[in-house]
Amino acid sequence: MSYNPDTGLFYLMAAEFCHIFTRRDEEWEAGRAYYGGASKSIPGQPEGRYLRAISLSTGEREWEIHVGDTGWAANFSGVASTAGGLVFFGDNAGAFVAARARDGEVLWSRHLNARHRASPMTYMLEGKQFVAIASGTNIVTFALSPGVLE
Repeated sequence: MSYNPDTGLFYLMAAEFCHIFTRRDEEWEAGRAYYGGASKSIPGQPEGRYLRAISLSTGEREWEIHVGDTGWAANFSGVASTAGGLVFFGDNAGAFVAARARDGEVLWSRHLNARHRASPMTYMLEGKQFVAIASGTNIVTFALSPGVLE
């Protein structure tokens, strides 16, 4: 999750899905997986993962971007927002994406062909800003140029 004081928006990845959970009598045993039950989707119920921007002053959803379907093996990306007005996140298809913080317009996307396993981060090095994300078994870094993504 991330907050941008310039927009007053709180950005988060949301998963919308409804499942039926059932309990199963099962003895716990050291060294073995223990779930104690199972779950299944409800037919006809909409499901999806979204990047959402929530106004902290009203609690209302300002905008959202559908980033893919739900599923246990799906995206675990977080969100990073910058003072330059960008929001970075990973989508379920394996792309690393930059959107405009005020309205959610997608400005840039780069397919990395891997699942994202962490939140993006930005850092400065020798006067240049970079953005990085853990994607698959790699840490992928991009340099940000002033004005390029505006």
